[in-house]
Amino acid sequence: MAAKDRGKPAKGSKGSKALKVSKADDGTTQDAKSTKDIKADDKATTKSSDVSVADEELEGAAKGAAKQNKVSKDDDGASKRKRASKADDGARGDAKSTKASTARKSDLPNPQKKKGSSGSVRGAGARASMAVGVLSAALIAVSLNVLVSRFYKRWDVTSGGLYTLSGPTLQTLRELDSPVDVVVFLSRSDNMRVSVEHMLGAYGAETRQLKARYVDPDQSPAEFLALQKEYGINPMATEDGRVVSETAVVIARGKQRWYLTLDDMVGIDPESGAAKPKLEQALTVGIRNVLTSEVTQVCFSQGHGEPSIDSGAGDGMAELKFRMRQNNYESSGIDLESPDWQREIQGCRVLVLAPQVVMPAALVEGLTRWFEAGGNLLLLLNPVLAEGEPRIIPSGLGPLVAKAGITLGDNLLIESSPKLKLTSTGEVFLVSPVNHEITLGLFSRRDDTTQPLVVKVAQSLGRTPDSRAVLLATTSDTAFTLGDVRSFLSAGEPPRKLNDSLSGPLPVALASELPPVEGKPTDGKLDGKPRGPRMVVVGTGSVALNDNWRAAGLAPNAAFVTSALSWLASRPPLVDVPEKQSHDVGLNLTEESQRDVAYYVLLYMPLAALLLGGFVMYRRRSTERRSRRREDD
Repeated sequence: MAAKDRGKPAKGSKGSKALKVSKADDGTTQDAKSTKDIKADDKATTKSSDVSVADEELEGAAKGAAKQNKVSKDDDGASKRKRASKADDGARGDAKSTKASTARKSDLPNPQKKKGSSGSVRGAGARASMAVGVLSAALIAVSLNVLVSRFYKRWDVTSGGLYTLSGPTLQTLRELDSPVDVVVFLSRSDNMRVSVEHMLGAYGAETRQLKARYVDPDQSPAEFLALQKEYGINPMATEDGRVVSETAVVIARGKQRWYLTLDDMVGIDPESGAAKPKLEQALTVGIRNVLTSEVTQVCFSQGHGEPSIDSGAGDGMAELKFRMRQNNYESSGIDLESPDWQREIQGCRVLVLAPQVVMPAALVEGLTRWFEAGGNLLLLLNPVLAEGEPRIIPSGLGPLVAKAGITLGDNLLIESSPKLKLTSTGEVFLVSPVNHEITLGLFSRRDDTTQPLVVKVAQSLGRTPDSRAVLLATTSDTAFTLGDVRSFLSAGEPPRKLNDSLSGPLPVALASELPPVEGKPTDGKLDGKPRGPRMVVVGTGSVALNDNWRAAGLAPNAAFVTSALSWLASRPPLVDVPEKQSHDVGLNLTEESQRDVAYYVLLYMPLAALLLGGFVMYRRRSTERRSRRREDD
């Protein structure tokens, strides 16, 4: 221990102090030297320090920018940390507030029960309000539909008021007290169907008693065939194969029926080409006819060689029977050889006589009594040839027609004019109608032209001195009669006028009306006046055969016969529906108009197309030039 401690100075001794002073002096000396060296170095580097000042400034600026960026980043981080801490504090605060509110709510008496009860009440009220709203909307919709169905209203904006109903039609519809069925047999492709639908819609707006039914023969052939059998409708096929019905509309009320064809609903004036709408007249007349319980009975005599009303051959009368049924007549045959014929004939409004043999005198006497008592007769009387001999004999009906002031010629009419005869022998020829109620439809309303009748194997008629008969049709002045036809029928020689021949013009058809029967009610009125028995006599039966309804050239004959039956039945017009304004359906061009059309088609239209094409080409090229210039610029 002594040895070791001997070399060390003692703590707090003088030696140690001297040592510290010496060390301080040495340090001072060294500092002085270093100061000198530094001064020397400063002098040496003074020049170089000036050069590096700029570099130092640049480095300082860079370091300052880095520090500033670092500070900004630190600030951003700090702000983020502050926001996060605030969010944590908010969440902790919300949790605390939630706990506090929960604690406060727990102190309230039964809060959940009160909240549930009030919400259920509000939900039930909302559902009830929605249900009431839906029911109200449904009730309003149903009420509107009921009002629309009960108070139907239409507006007719056609130029001629085509679907505006007239006064008689409105009166007819408002008087309906029982259902009336209207069955329409028209294809959807038929232009007339649209007009019928509109017109029946206008009718339906005035009454609920009218029931319309549409049957398309093309789309519903089974239904059409069933109704065809029920109503007795004869279908036919047009040249394009489309199935149509000659009867376009059937109006039915119980057993009462009324048939309408397309010709009944629209007419075309062959001269002007104007369409004459008759749809309202046809429908209204049909409805009025089915409302009446009265049935017009037309009887055809049988048993004396008359044409059969059930035969569809050219020499039958089935077409006439069918047309009468369309006009709401009932037709039947009556055998005049039957012992009960006088009882059966009492139900006949009109009797059609077309015998081919001589009638017995007793039968003629009975027919005369029936006529004088108020009966109506249509006599279609061909010349009667003797049995086995080529000569004409009286038919035995002279006393009957004499009651009407008419006489029978018992001869054969021959027409010698080449313009009027249709055969070389002249027994088939044209006759001219005379203005009368029966022949009114054969006269043109625009001029004095008429549609002639075609007669075949006819006899002339005459009038007694005190006759009230009026002329319906007459021959030309070139016609004559033959009393002896043996040379004509046996030898086949051309007919020649004889000394006893009568020269034309000669009557071929006459009409007569007797005064009303005293002390006996009449069965009809015309223009409000009572009328007596009526008779129409035609010197041939050819005008009533089937061919007259099948050949267009014989249509005037068919119109004449049906008009004669209507006049004899004398059912007064039930309605007076005014005619609608006719409108052109064709294009009438004069020669000047045809030239104008040629100019338009061949010159003006091609020129206009060329000008338009040139203008389009010019505009396109000018647009392309402007676009190229803009691209070049």
